[in-house]
Amino acid sequence: MINRRSLSWRVASGLTAHAARILPPERREWSQAMIAEVDHLPSAGAAMRWAIGCIFAGYFERMRTMNHPIGHVARWVLSLEMLICFVPVTVLFVGVILGAMRGAWSISTSLLYASATLIGPIGLVISVKSLVLGQAIGRTTIAAVCLLVAWTFVSYLALVLGSQSSRSSDWWQIFLLIAILPVLAVAHLAFIGAKTRRSHASTEPSI
Repeated sequence: MINRRSLSWRVASGLTAHAARILPPERREWSQAMIAEVDHLPSAGAAMRWAIGCIFAGYFERMRTMNHPIGHVARWVLSLEMLICFVPVTVLFVGVILGAMRGAWSISTSLLYASATLIGPIGLVISVKSLVLGQAIGRTTIAAVCLLVAWTFVSYLALVLGSQSSRSSDWWQIFLLIAILPVLAVAHLAFIGAKTRRSHASTEPSI
């Protein structure tokens, strides 16, 4: 009797479910077949081999869709743009969290710095969902992200103007990485979200 509750079976089922989730929407039948097949395999080893094959197939299909452009720009180019715009702020956010854990600042200062750099990791997550996973960005999400990036811009501008760093020759470079690039990235994400929603609306059948 096959123990389908063993760790190997649970891992295989989890990997197969992950592979099904990362498949593009046009491969929905594949995802259903992946999940249905894993429950009918004769052993945990066969299920694990099936799951690994599904993972490779899922990521191959997802990478293939990266060549499908949004507008006139390939998805991989847009993904590179989002990395350039959001990674510096994300690195700063991680540094803020580590500094707060070491007690480098007071709780209020740590919360201020963390909230001002939170746009980095959030922007990366939204970019992955939109450009890699092909999920549409809702208006509420865009509005919330716009408020967050505005807070980052204003707070960092106030910090620069109120400190000695504004007198240094490289303050504008940091300002560009931390404040300007996220603004441009969020504006582009908003444009992509609006374009995706219009595309979905145009393909829905009229009643």
